[in-house]
Amino acid sequence: MKNKIKLIYGIGNEDKNFENSVHNLGKEIIKFYFQKPITLKHSLYEKNAPLILATNLGYINLAGQGLKELLEKFKLTPENILVIHDDADLNFPIFKTSFGAGSAGHKGIESIIKNLKTKNFWRFRIGIKKKKKRRKAEEIVLKKWSRAERQIVEKIKKKFKIIFEKLAEGKLPNELNLEKEYFLK
Repeated sequence: MKNKIKLIYGIGNEDKNFENSVHNLGKEIIKFYFQKPITLKHSLYEKNAPLILATNLGYINLAGQGLKELLEKFKLTPENILVIHDDADLNFPIFKTSFGAGSAGHKGIESIIKNLKTKNFWRFRIGIKKKKKRRKAEEIVLKKWSRAERQIVEKIKKKFKIIFEKLAEGKLPNELNLEKEYFLK
C-alpha cells in the first residue's frame, strides 16, 4: 500500500552562529514557508493542509527528538515522513530522493534513525559539496554560502512550493519526475 507524505521535516541548527550555513539548508527551506509556527519542546510545526511542515529546535544532531515528538503528536508512521537535509556527498545543488537508506555519517539522520528505531522514511538530500575532492564533513557543513550560492538557495526555497504541491496531491518523492538540475532553472 502506498503511504502518502504527511509531514515534511527540514533539519538544521537553531543557533544564530549557524545561520546561512550550508548545514541548515533543510531547516531554511521549511522556515521559508512558515507563517505562524507552533512550538513544541523539540520542534516547530505548521499545518499547511494537507501537509505538516516542521523543523527541529536546537542542534541538528538531536533532530530525531523533534521528529519523534511530531510522529507521536500526529499519530504518523515513519513512512509518512520526508526529511529534507544537506548532503556532503552530492555536488551543490544536485539532489536525490531515497527511502530506507542509512545515515552515511550525517549526524541529524543518525539521530532520526535512533529515535524512530527505523530508517524507513523518505529523504530529500540536497548536495552541498563544492569541489570534486572529498573533504571531511566538518570542513563543509559549517561554511557560509557565497553570494552566488545564496542566489541559488533562494531559488531552491521558492521551487519547493511546486514540490510541496505534488506531495500534497499524493505523489511520493521518487515519483516527482524532477530532473537533477531542477534547482538551477
